This record gives sequence, structure tokens and C-alpha cells, in this order.
Amino acid sequence: MGLEDTSGHALWMPNVQVGPGGLLCGLPLLINDGSPQLGTEGDLALLNLQYYYIKDGSPLAISSIRIRRRSTACPAFTFFWNVDGQPMLKTPILQRNGTSTVSPFVLLK
Repeated sequence: MGLEDTSGHALWMPNVQVGPGGLLCGLPLLINDGSPQLGTEGDLALLNLQYYYIKDGSPLAISSIRIRRRSTACPAFTFFWNVDGQPMLKTPILQRNGTSTVSPFVLLK
């Protein structure tokens, strides 16, 4: 919460209305426990998730077993669904001026 711009304005402020992460510079902040360690590349990423595809993998799989609980056998069900995702773009986009690039995925150091 100590992130500030050069004018001393807070860059990140938790907001209950937005969700657990709040907003960072007006953009939603998503917290991921699978991120790299704080202070390493990728611990903070700016992402435009409209450029990220999510694809269903295998169809829904259901299995059941009988579990003995005391004197009765109860059915137990397991549901499994495989989902995958990947970026729509593989490389940054070259601007018309031919000297700079932009990307919907930026990892900060």
C-alpha cells in the first residue's frame, strides 16, 4: 500500500467494491499465489486478459466409489474438468513507426 507516484498520490488502494485486490492505477489488481517471489521479474505483471484465450480440455469426467461409513455404504463422487489457456499473441506488436513495440502482457522487474 506504500506505492506512490512522484506527486505522492497512492497508486494502490484496496477497495471492497472492486474485490480483494483493489485497483492499481485504476486497473483491477488480481493476486495470485503462484507468482514469483517478491522482487524478482514477473512478481508484478500488467495484463490485458482480453488477449488471453481459455480453452476447455477434456470433457467432464465423473467417477464414483462406495465408502463405508459405520454400518452403511455411501456413494462418493469425483468431478474432473481440464481447462487450459494461453496468450493470443506470441510476440509484441511492432508500431507503425517501426521502432517501438507494445504488448498486452508486460512483466515488471
